[in-house]
Amino acid sequence: MKKLVLVLLISQLLVNLNLLTILRAETSQDYWPTADWQTISPEEVQVNSTYLTQFWNYADQYLTSLNSLIIIKSGYLIFEKYYRGWDSTQAHELYSTTKSVTSALVGIAVDQGLFSVDDYVVDFFPEYSFDNLDSRKQNMTVEHLLNMRSGLDWDEWSYDYFNVNNHYNQMLNSIDWVKNVLNRPMANDPGSTFEYCGGASHLLQAIITKSTNISSLEFANQFLFEPLGIDPGPWLSSPNNVVCGAHGLDLTPRDMAKFGYLFMHNGTWDGKEIISKDWVVNSTRIKPSYIYTSSGNPIRYGYQWWVQDSTFDYYMFYTSGLYGQRIHCFPELDLIFVTTSEVSYDWNSLIESFIIPSATEFDPAKVTTPTTQLEPTSKFDSTSNGSTIGIVFPFLGILMLLISVRIVRRGN
Repeated sequence: MKKLVLVLLISQLLVNLNLLTILRAETSQDYWPTADWQTISPEEVQVNSTYLTQFWNYADQYLTSLNSLIIIKSGYLIFEKYYRGWDSTQAHELYSTTKSVTSALVGIAVDQGLFSVDDYVVDFFPEYSFDNLDSRKQNMTVEHLLNMRSGLDWDEWSYDYFNVNNHYNQMLNSIDWVKNVLNRPMANDPGSTFEYCGGASHLLQAIITKSTNISSLEFANQFLFEPLGIDPGPWLSSPNNVVCGAHGLDLTPRDMAKFGYLFMHNGTWDGKEIISKDWVVNSTRIKPSYIYTSSGNPIRYGYQWWVQDSTFDYYMFYTSGLYGQRIHCFPELDLIFVTTSEVSYDWNSLIESFIIPSATEFDPAKVTTPTTQLEPTSKFDSTSNGSTIGIVFPFLGILMLLISVRIVRRGN
């Protein structure tokens, strides 16, 4: 009996020590990157820097049109590299990653009760008389715009974006983007068929403007950018002064990571709900539906977010902008991978070869201090505060308690 009591006391001490380690880790990481990201070494968040060094070297040699690479792990910046004259202070054209920001703003407006995803689109624009108006167009809802199932006769992928036959190009060159989009005939029942449509994304921004009585840019600054500490660059506007919902927003890669971090935390930022958890879950988990298969990988699309949930062993939702402006979010790994580029690469292969292994093949016994060859442009920070050790085995003490009790009972 005395042996049992002694083992229990020792085990409880181990539990307490481990809990203290966890609390210390949480306290040290209890910050939000509103002002900026804090940088630490990969090993401090159980990331294998060997893979990141290999990625660094591979990118330098083969990915010659990259502009930036960023990796955030457990809320810290562990990898950052700029190319071709770019740096952390420069805002970058996001192209279609803008769509995901537009979706977030719609979510905020819906959360505020300004409108519903079930509201009919044409009802927001009573001042217009649209061509080809039929029951199908009248039944088009906000949700149909969000998930690219508007039913509009729209072709954006068959032609280059600078081709006059590209319907998105036609919208951009018109004097009224809303009228141009909603004048188009219907090809399908709303909700029945996926058709990538930048015009639908722009209608979402027009709806925000109509519903808030302020510009959608003011709305974005007040309810999204300012709370996150994002200082946006230029944002393309229509001739009617509505910011483009489909492309044209500029953000720095670090601010792109902040946007991904908000969705990784279910819409909460520094204790404040920016977007409801329901909206984030619907956008990236519940609403996404199968679109097509690429290189054997099923691709799904939600509320202006792309999803791959079977390509890797880990769930990934991501934004995707022309030429490689992307925010990849891995909730299970607590990892964000941001890219900006002039050319689109095989991102899935890069993620599978370098990013995921770096976060899943960590051996504490082989930890080494990052080498000086990665400085000064690398953000590998070798300064360690020793505060994340307890995260990997949060129930170590409890486990040892159970094992100890089992051993003592066997001994008795």
